[in-house]
Amino acid sequence: MILITGARGFIGSRLTARLTADGVPFRTLVRDPKKRVTETDTAVDTIYHLAGVTKAFAKSDYHDGNVVFTQNLLEACVKRPPGRFVHVSSLAAANPVSAYGASKLAGEGLVRRSAIADRAVIIRPPVVYGPGDRDVLQFFRTVAAGWIVNPSQRVSIIHVDDLVDALIFAASIAPGTYCVSNPEPVDWRELGELAARLMGGKARPVSLPDWAMWLAAIGSESMGRITGKPSIFSRDKLKEACQPQWICDPASNLGYEPRLSLEEGVAQTLAWYKDSGWLRY
Repeated sequence: MILITGARGFIGSRLTARLTADGVPFRTLVRDPKKRVTETDTAVDTIYHLAGVTKAFAKSDYHDGNVVFTQNLLEACVKRPPGRFVHVSSLAAANPVSAYGASKLAGEGLVRRSAIADRAVIIRPPVVYGPGDRDVLQFFRTVAAGWIVNPSQRVSIIHVDDLVDALIFAASIAPGTYCVSNPEPVDWRELGELAARLMGGKARPVSLPDWAMWLAAIGSESMGRITGKPSIFSRDKLKEACQPQWICDPASNLGYEPRLSLEEGVAQTLAWYKDSGWLRY
């Protein structure tokens, strides 16, 4: 049996869809802030721990979602240890400059010091995009409007379906910490120009001064507080955006080769956004 946390999220929903299509039985564990996970009530072969907080109003929210819940889950595994524990972290944990990255690294530390460390695989995804994602969607919306913001930052990237394949693959490899991404990193200008071409338009690179980015982040946070939904663009995440690159170390690569080329993945994603009414072009 497979147990999945974070099954309602972007990556989790694609994983459950894949397992359902393949006829693989699984159960999901939904995080309830009012309840503490005390033990896994069913013996499971593999746990995919995807639940976490990627957007938050406060540092404590990242800690609660990425550290405390992970600790509770690990403690619950003591009585019935899984055959394999696949912990989905983030490339932001490799060199944490934000509260988010620090919380993901702290979660990794708990896994490495846990009683099931000898059966744990930690995956550090880079930028993940694909159907259903609302974060990289914001970038594609600016491209559709004719602009490519922060064009020079280089990033590793992967389509969500390739990541799902990699997670399934990870359940059968040696314990350790791994990255998974497309073979070559890209900068946002390359990605924006590709997306613009696929949308039949053009986009102009623009580099905003630090003060403008800071004010925009404050405005984004304020709007999030009004709507009650934290934004992916915040002062904390701006610390990551200001880095020259976020690239996977080839030496730590999982060994899985993505099926989709960048152009194939972006084309599929843009078509999904358009058909779903999330993006107009």
